[in-house]
Parts: sequence; structure tokens; C-alpha cells
Amino acid sequence: MIYVIEIPHQHPPIAWAAKDRSNFNYLVFEESSETGNPLDEFLEGSETEFKEESEFFEECLEWLGSDLNNLHVFENEQEAKAALEDDSLWNNSQHQGSTARNKLKKLLEYHA
Repeated sequence: MIYVIEIPHQHPPIAWAAKDRSNFNYLVFEESSETGNPLDEFLEGSETEFKEESEFFEECLEWLGSDLNNLHVFENEQEAKAALEDDSLWNNSQHQGSTARNKLKKLLEYHA
């Protein structure tokens, strides 16, 4: 499971999860199509369907974080749980850090 915390500039943090990298890529690509800022345009029209999954994953991360105050992506439950314990990740004068941390905690509980 991949755990994602999006921290926008002016809105509350958003927490969501994907089953794996392939599912993450699909969800981000779909979101990009719905927002009017298509990922393929962000990637300057490159042929996304022919990319290696790991390369496309990195590009999806770049697109997703391009308009956020901060983005946290944890590729497994262990990383996410360790992040909850890392005060510097959330208290480092980060915009809405405690709210984002609580959303990650609730997301982990939901997927337990």
C-alpha cells in the first residue's frame, strides 16, 4: 500500500492510498485529466504509455507535488508508521503539519 499526504497551500491536507505503484500512477493520471492540467501536457506530450512504471511513478510524483505546499508519499506501512514518529517531518515549520500527521494516522487505521 502507498500512503499519500497532499498539503495544499490554502486548503486542508488530503490523505489517500493506492494499492501499489501501478494503481498510484493510474489514480494520478486520472486526476490530472479531471483537473484540466493533464499529466501528458505536464510531461510535454511524451508517450506516457511506453514509459517504465518506475519512471512514470517519478513523473506522477513530480506532477502531483507541482502545485502543493508539500507532498509526502510513503511506499509501505512501515515507512508511514515511521513518519508518524518523526516530529521533524511534521513540526519543521510545515504548513498544517499536525493536521497532515493526523490524516496519515487515520488513513493507517482505516487500512489496518
